[in-house]
Amino acid sequence: MHGDPDSEPGDASSDAGRTSKLKPKNRVIGLDVNWESVSLDDIDFNDRTFQYRLSFSTADLRTSLEKDGQEEPIDLLKGMKKPYRIIDGFRRSRAALELGWKTIKAFVHVMDDERALRFAYTKNVLRKSLTPMERAHALWVGMKMGLATTELAAAFRISERHIARLLRLLEFSPALQKCIDGKVMTMEHAKVLHDFGVDNPADWKDRIQKQKLDSKGLRKALRQIGSNRQPGRKRDYFLITHDRLRMYPWTVTKNTPREERDRIARLMIDVLKFLERGLE
Repeated sequence: MHGDPDSEPGDASSDAGRTSKLKPKNRVIGLDVNWESVSLDDIDFNDRTFQYRLSFSTADLRTSLEKDGQEEPIDLLKGMKKPYRIIDGFRRSRAALELGWKTIKAFVHVMDDERALRFAYTKNVLRKSLTPMERAHALWVGMKMGLATTELAAAFRISERHIARLLRLLEFSPALQKCIDGKVMTMEHAKVLHDFGVDNPADWKDRIQKQKLDSKGLRKALRQIGSNRQPGRKRDYFLITHDRLRMYPWTVTKNTPREERDRIARLMIDVLKFLERGLE
């Protein structure tokens, strides 16, 4: 099959000339790993631990693989036994599977999940392929692994303040989340729309694009039409830094909205993590 990665460099197959484009080693975040040919049957396609994209299409990649072959290996995580888990290259591996390929070229790594989490995030950030929502999802995956905010900051090499901004996106409505692409609608646009409680974010995204509105212009436009809700600051319950915990007075009742109770619960997990570190 044209573009099938079964052939090794130097073979006289139609893909041999293209395999020379492959990077011989993977040097992202200090790694130095040779690629190898891996059977697609040995990959667990159901494990999406490190998949940060919320949705993806493989149509463009199928065309590219058929035309140019595989120019960049995927990254796999090797455990005690097969199957391998995908760290980076979900679309490429799925496209290869859809094309009927038997093997795929891959860098096979041995590392813990926390390092793999950072590795996948770094590679996607370097190629600028993650939207703000996908970055927030990556942080949520880290939280599911039990990482506190301080640990996430160290793993992803971003500030705790930026982490808080990204995680807040997860509190927005699904309709608003869908509109955040980091290009037309930025995190700042989304925050304004969320604070004003708009129920038609897609329409506002069109207006942002047509009128080239920044976040200040968007806020002004919302005020001019007399939005029912004015922007307000999120209530602070805790302030956690790398070496200090501050707690503010607060009360939760049965009438507290579920969204706010969930937010408090997530913050309390960070508090417990901070206290546990202090007892070590």
